[in-house]
Amino acid sequence: MPKENKPVIGGAFLIDEELLNLCYVWNDSTVMIRNMLDIEPLLQVAEHKLAGSFYEKPRDAMRKTNALRRTIERATQHIQIKRNEMSAWNILHRIRIPALVITTQPKDGLD
Repeated sequence: MPKENKPVIGGAFLIDEELLNLCYVWNDSTVMIRNMLDIEPLLQVAEHKLAGSFYEKPRDAMRKTNALRRTIERATQHIQIKRNEMSAWNILHRIRIPALVITTQPKDGLD
């Protein structure tokens, strides 16, 4: 008997509430990365034992957070929100702005 070809289900699907939670995790991560980048020079000057970790961790987190942003952008394409609409989904405006990709230099006014 020939084997029946079953469709391959690709990837996992998230409901909108889960996507929204990921959006806010992304946002909180960007704030924490910037805080770590801001404090790292002070730890270096103070020769604190955590200075090395505060140098490495935010850079690693930046790569992961930027990858998460790209994933969220793709996963939320179906969600359209107007600039002046009051909604928890307003966070998407920050995610969809390429200038908000995190770099090693903190940018003023982006928090």
